[in-house]
Amino acid sequence: MAYDATPLFRRILGGMESTQTQHEQKAESSNARSLNRWEVLQGLQISIWEGAAATVWITLTGGAFLTGFALWLHADSFAIGLLSAIPTLAALTQPIAAYWAEQKSARKPFVAWCSFYGRMLWLPILLLPFFLPRSLALVGFLLLFTLSSILTSMPQPAWTSWMSDLVPPDHRGRYFGRRNMVAGFVGMLVGMLAAWFLDYMVHSRRQPAMGFAVVFAAGLLGAVLSLVLILRQPEPTPSSATTQGEASRQSFLDHYRAPFADPNFRALLLFSAVFCIGQFVAAPFFTAYGLQILRLNYVWMQILAAVVGVSNMLGMPLWGFLADRFGNKPILVLNVVGVFTLPFFWIPTSPHHLVLSLILLLFNSLGSGLFWAGVGLTQFNLIIACSPPQRTATYAATLSAVTGLIGGIAPMVGGILLQMLAGVHISLFGLSIINYHLLFALAAVMRLAALPFLRSLEDKGAVSTTKVLQDLGRSGLRQWRYIRTLQRAAEEEARRRAAEGLTEKGSHLAIEELGRALSDPSRAVRAEAARALGETADTSAVDLLLKALEDTGTDIVGEIARALGKLGDRRANQALITLLKGPQEALSESDRFALVRALGKLGGADAVDALIRLFSTEEDGQRLEALTFALGEAGASKAVQPLSERFKRLPVGHPLRRAIVRALGDIGEKSALPLLRSLLEQPDTEPSLIPILADALVRLTDTGATFALAKQLARLPSPVARRQVAHAVGRLLGIGDCVYGLLSYAEREGEGALLKVISELPRNFPIADIEAALLHNENATALALLLAAPRHLSKSHVKSEKRVLLDFLDKANTLPPTAELVPIVLCALRALHGRSVQS
Repeated sequence: MAYDATPLFRRILGGMESTQTQHEQKAESSNARSLNRWEVLQGLQISIWEGAAATVWITLTGGAFLTGFALWLHADSFAIGLLSAIPTLAALTQPIAAYWAEQKSARKPFVAWCSFYGRMLWLPILLLPFFLPRSLALVGFLLLFTLSSILTSMPQPAWTSWMSDLVPPDHRGRYFGRRNMVAGFVGMLVGMLAAWFLDYMVHSRRQPAMGFAVVFAAGLLGAVLSLVLILRQPEPTPSSATTQGEASRQSFLDHYRAPFADPNFRALLLFSAVFCIGQFVAAPFFTAYGLQILRLNYVWMQILAAVVGVSNMLGMPLWGFLADRFGNKPILVLNVVGVFTLPFFWIPTSPHHLVLSLILLLFNSLGSGLFWAGVGLTQFNLIIACSPPQRTATYAATLSAVTGLIGGIAPMVGGILLQMLAGVHISLFGLSIINYHLLFALAAVMRLAALPFLRSLEDKGAVSTTKVLQDLGRSGLRQWRYIRTLQRAAEEEARRRAAEGLTEKGSHLAIEELGRALSDPSRAVRAEAARALGETADTSAVDLLLKALEDTGTDIVGEIARALGKLGDRRANQALITLLKGPQEALSESDRFALVRALGKLGGADAVDALIRLFSTEEDGQRLEALTFALGEAGASKAVQPLSERFKRLPVGHPLRRAIVRALGDIGEKSALPLLRSLLEQPDTEPSLIPILADALVRLTDTGATFALAKQLARLPSPVARRQVAHAVGRLLGIGDCVYGLLSYAEREGEGALLKVISELPRNFPIADIEAALLHNENATALALLLAAPRHLSKSHVKSEKRVLLDFLDKANTLPPTAELVPIVLCALRALHGRSVQS
């Protein structure tokens, strides 16, 4: 619940807001330099603990402790609103500070010492109650708090620029997620201890001044530790540094004109401005409502804050992981919708139903930690992503200034609204609505109203919010467990099972983990990882697979090739072709087949040309069959000629003949028809080729071959083959569904289906005789009766599709009377006499 009252950057930056002093000149020449990998890792680790130390100061001088101290000094609603406005209004100093800092070659002195002095102003603040009456102490507190806020706000852009240079772009989500998680845990722990101590001092010892002084003093210890750590943190050479010549030519106004002229950053700026109203208009009054209206003590307030902390710790790595996977924009949208719901948990609360109120606030705290973690993390990452590397500090300062101005005015407006609505009392659905509740509802609406401004924001590599929801909906808890298994050291079999499980799920979330698993010591893990990447349907997996394929010693060529074939990205073509052209001994036969099949799936001119060259020179039967299948799958019309020429050289019965006919059907090129039709006329065409030939003719929609194909029914010894050919004849005649329905029934049900179709024929048909003949398996008699019945139709009076049926029926009495011919004739007659023609 404290999250509603805590300014955005104080949460995100974890206290890294910092400033400068006279120490700058001494350190400027040596602090900023190029860092090696070890120094970068060291800097990232130090920053995590520095954030935790700074969080001690933020926690103990903010949230319920800050509001409680002000209320103890007799602050009214306007003063509480002003207290919340001061830190955000202090951000108006950031543009000047960022402009000045960008001219310097080192940011560390400015960040470290300015922050430290701002935090140390809490030393006189904690002493005020001991030397001044409360009314004067409140004035002194507000003045010192304002100065402290200015000093701690000024270095935020410089720190943002520093961390932008230090943290790798593709790891920002997870890094800041981890950093904020550690900070959240520390904040939760010290907050609980401080709340217990303050409650004891206020209610048991009746010494609130001493209680607040001890709490604030503990916060100052965190500030000192933060200074020590940040001075040890290495600083890379700033990409944002400008030369003195550039600085002299560029005025302050020109310097800050660029962010407003950038349409992408402007979209983020507009979103942040509107969202800021929803964030801050009621921010300080959630705590005031809990303390004054619900009459919660500091322990309960901090318990709720602890729940926020736990939820925040769980949410930070989750949102960081998802932001790196899907992009920051869709994750921000999801979290904005989440924070929109939070104020509504406060509306049903009442001091008269305290148990229910606490349950609602616990749920609110869970959501608050979770969703505000996502908002802060993704908004911070978008600031970095939307700003040029050399201008990060300027862009961050611009956004801080705009949101600071709005965020400073909003809580004061909220305080005025509270006073104006002080006498409001509305009964709605059994709820007692007062001024606080109306303000909370306004805050919720304004949060949601900011979303339309994100539509024009471009986040490179981000997917849609719908896509995120779909992928998350497909991802169960088991999938998250698989991902965690791959992220940490585990037994070989556990990692193999995790990769196998991700193969079944087709997970988009685990692409990076699966990519790392491609270099696992275990071949079984590597193979499963390649298979899993092939199921992701994500083009980013292609780069990982191609990189693994560059390793000449890899032993999962087949698995990688099959995965690339499934992904369908033709960027893989050249790599696969190069492997096929390589030394014969470098590949196993199974790997070679996998490469050929993958090229067939991928298609493209380069893949087809390579396959045709191999096909034209290859003599091995199994390799030729694999190449034939691949050419058919590629659907390349230029492959028809080499396939046809090879077919003509093959003896009858050669297994490659079947593969070539199937490939010609898959290609679907009309130039293959002469060869395919000739096979129907050749008496020595093997029966096993006829069903494949029938499918090929259907793919080529060769209605002229219908009768010749039906003649082959009597030659086929296999009932399955006869049914397959009969179905093909039906499809060419346009009655495929009807014929398929009659052929696919079991024997007894099939008789019933035949009789049903017969009953739908016109009355001039000898229906009883036809039924009797079929029941006695007298197919010749049944066909003769069906074909002899008068049809009273001429070709000139029927549609073109029915003329094909008439042509077939006119010649059908010359066909051998097989059982499979009966459904064809029946369905043709049914279609001719008023039933719809089915394809």
